[in-house]
Amino acid sequence: MKLSEIIEENNIVPELKAKDKRGLLEELAQVMSAHEPSIAKRALVKVLVVMERRWTSGIFDVVDIPQGKLKGV
Repeated sequence: MKLSEIIEENNIVPELKAKDKRGLLEELAQVMSAHEPSIAKRALVKVLVVMERRWTSGIFDVVDIPQGKLKGV
């Protein structure tokens, strides 16, 4: 399976402006909630922050794919 098969191109943010992890998660949550109105940005940020505290989703300091469970998604 390729990432391009499950992640839409318009949900990829090649140049993030955030300077810290929380800002990064908020920026990504904004993109997701803009493309999927059923996702509440604030709830998504909360879920991602909790998951990132448990374990990071970074791959070799190059790629990060935050993940979490959000009711209704």
